[in-house]
Amino acid sequence: MPFIAVFLHGYSSVAAVAGLLVPDGNWNGAAPQTHPIFVVFADPLTCQPSKLVDELSATYQGSPIIGGLLSGGDQPGEHTLFAGLSVLEEGAVGLAMTGNIEVNTIISQGCRPIGRPVVVTQVQDNLLITLGGQPALAFLHEVLRALPRQDQDLAQHGAVLIGLVINEMRSKFSSGDFLIRSILGIEPELGALAISDRVFVGQTVQFQLHDPATARQQLRQLLQQVGHSLEAPPAGGLLFNCTGRGRSLYGMSHQDVKTIQLVSGKMPIGGFFCNGEIGPVGGINLLHGYTASLGLFRPSTSGLGKP
Repeated sequence: MPFIAVFLHGYSSVAAVAGLLVPDGNWNGAAPQTHPIFVVFADPLTCQPSKLVDELSATYQGSPIIGGLLSGGDQPGEHTLFAGLSVLEEGAVGLAMTGNIEVNTIISQGCRPIGRPVVVTQVQDNLLITLGGQPALAFLHEVLRALPRQDQDLAQHGAVLIGLVINEMRSKFSSGDFLIRSILGIEPELGALAISDRVFVGQTVQFQLHDPATARQQLRQLLQQVGHSLEAPPAGGLLFNCTGRGRSLYGMSHQDVKTIQLVSGKMPIGGFFCNGEIGPVGGINLLHGYTASLGLFRPSTSGLGKP
């Protein structure tokens, strides 16, 4: 069998996450040495997606995880998950795929850095108080004032995000080197910025601009890079796209799917719009925002199923 259905629900440890429902209806475990490919759908209102990704990654080292967080609901119980014949209103579900199957993963953020990288010098939970010793809001204003007029217009329409550096050992950072997070608001008295993640003193960040031209170009380039390494076109794809990459970004529907099929061929593509996307960068499985997480699937050339 090329894939196995996974039941993930109400987990408290990776022992619970690794329970697999195999085709004959019996429960079994996914052995780490089989190097499964994981596809995970998680309800962010009733579970801890970061913990789930971290525990799966620690147990199944080297296994890619793609997927996304459910969107649309505002309160626990408003999302519905399906696993076989089970209908759930909390937790997470997914697949662990092994056997004659391989995947190429593409993580396209569609953002470009603006300003310069800066170190966090004072923080409280998700509140950035100072950057490089300067009030975070004042630093952001400096970055925005230095932008070309066209980029300033984009910024006024809410296209400014913040990127958290993934690998601090790099000497230079460019698109794809960040975890993209939202700016939720400001604290005027402190001149601070509230963002959608916790950060730490000493962490490097850089503001980002989210625009349709960059999103299209980056996705196209990543698809072309993967395509050059493939002996045969993919058999199909799974796309987990941020809700911010649809009509609200492009002004038209289905733009990322059209780009994928234009570059990689008219393959079947499934997926959904997410409130957070899961995918590997540099071999590390991470939780993203404003991102397209794509898996391109094909039969394994080795027959071992190891990605």
